[in-house]
Amino acid sequence: MNNLKVETNYDKIYTNFDDMELNDNLKKGIYAYGWENPSKIQEIGIMPVINGKDCIIQAQSGTGKTGR
Repeated sequence: MNNLKVETNYDKIYTNFDDMELNDNLKKGIYAYGWENPSKIQEIGIMPVINGKDCIIQAQSGTGKTGR
């Protein structure tokens, strides 16, 4: 994962779930799974999707697209 290359036209990166202003029930579920911080792909990918943007998010297996 050290070779992670990110290309985006979205200008915000969220390094923790609290800054994403997610629904409280969603955050409870995230923390219940033991996730403390988003992966690199989640840092840039979650908010554009939630905000209704069209997205193509591609990353290698094991980088946290659907969970870790």
